Amino acid sequence: MINESVPSNSIFLIADQSEDGRKKLKEGLNQLGYHYIIEGENAHAALTKMEIGANTGSPITVVLCDWSIAGDKGLEFLLKVRSFSFSSRTPILITTSHQDLPIVLRKANKHIEGYIVKPYTPESLRINLEAIFAGISA
Repeated sequence: MINESVPSNSIFLIADQSEDGRKKLKEGLNQLGYHYIIEGENAHAALTKMEIGANTGSPITVVLCDWSIAGDKGLEFLLKVRSFSFSSRTPILITTSHQDLPIVLRKANKHIEGYIVKPYTPESLRINLEAIFAGISA
């Protein structure tokens, strides 16, 4: 169920090279009541879609990015997102496997608002999104 702290008109960008990974995240967001979802199959596509959204008045609200995004590795993608004025403050939730979690925490912690370990459920996704938005409004 949608929490009031996460606007229902939020625009989500799912950046994941895995079609199955994007599908699972999209289904989870749909179950939570979110339907404005854009997909990027690699780092370049994701950044391009973020720029298009910013230039058309529909900026991305939250980025959900796989740590192993194709075209860049997680940290390089994060640094690029943070380097653009239109996305420097866009919340980023990293999706990762258990074995990559220590790397994510060591290398990316200061560049992200949260992470979620695979496999995830709509409930764990909801909890993480609420935490991100609670931090934004605080």
